[in-house]
Amino acid sequence: MGGSWGNGADLAKQFIVEVIVLGAIVLGVRYVMKFNLLGCFLVVAGSTLLGAVSELMEQPEAFYRLNGYVILAVLAILLAWPLLAWLFPKPTARGVAC
Repeated sequence: MGGSWGNGADLAKQFIVEVIVLGAIVLGVRYVMKFNLLGCFLVVAGSTLLGAVSELMEQPEAFYRLNGYVILAVLAILLAWPLLAWLFPKPTARGVAC
């Protein structure tokens, strides 16, 4: 958690955020990764992007908050892509016997 907290409430807030991030990583490894290289990439990229989003959403400037929303959209697309490929697989072509 580091030593960048000011009072007890700030410590509790940072602790809760770290527990949520750790929980997301554990659930990602357990249910998404499963010895899969793409799943490993999704877990690492997702946890990194979530950290960036949390920092951008705390900024008072609207430009940075907008960048946080864009990163959330990219993360949603990144996670939806393999899900949609799994739900709607490409049909296999059948050869014609001569």
